[in-house]
Amino acid sequence: MSIVVPVGRGDRFNPILRRGITLAQNRDTSLVVLFSSVLDECSQDEIDKNVDLITDELEQVDIAFDIVTRLDGCELATKIRETALANDASLIIISLAPKPSHGSYQLGSQIQKLLVDAPCELLIMRDPISE
Repeated sequence: MSIVVPVGRGDRFNPILRRGITLAQNRDTSLVVLFSSVLDECSQDEIDKNVDLITDELEQVDIAFDIVTRLDGCELATKIRETALANDASLIIISLAPKPSHGSYQLGSQIQKLLVDAPCELLIMRDPISE
């Protein structure tokens, strides 16, 4: 069993990754980090930098981990579901970002799809609203 945490580019993934690390330690299970982007939207250097940042953070804790990189054009929900199935996931952790215009939260189409199609439990974390 494993815990799947999808992340994208930038620092926004840190709270969700830290939650995944904590849960993996508590459950004595491995962590699978899905780095997802579209190849046309980022350079190889940017991909390498993000994977290195994730690796550095995970090497500081005592858990088994794997980093899966998906740069294809598939929907994010499909990438997450396929990664969860391939890694026998018991939990998927995703983040819910506030809508920038007024700070409210809405379930996007990809989260709605995961709610229906996820092969395991799904934990949705709210991102803090920026002030």
